[in-house]
Amino acid sequence: MAKTGFIFLLLLVASFFELATATNTCTWGFYMCASNSVCISSRNRCDGYAQCTNGEDESNCPTSCSGYYSGYFRCSNNDCISRSSLCDGNNNCADGSDESTALCGGT
Repeated sequence: MAKTGFIFLLLLVASFFELATATNTCTWGFYMCASNSVCISSRNRCDGYAQCTNGEDESNCPTSCSGYYSGYFRCSNNDCISRSSLCDGNNNCADGSDESTALCGGT
């Protein structure tokens, strides 16, 4: 029974990636790599590690915060928040830039 559930889960994940590729969009909270049409979690965008084949998820990133807040996300209004707060459905930046469509994907 567990094997059947695992196979179903694999098919579901595969279907999601096929749908993303076919529609050329990702659901909210995911970023589509233009180089290979793969959807990655928006939390992985601008995290210092390239997930897209050409590294595009690490380009055009906001300037990182420094000092005590090194590695934090810099909001458009220059506030610094933890990267774990990106694209979580809550406006942690006063200006909402941590939930923007450009960063989080979706429509």
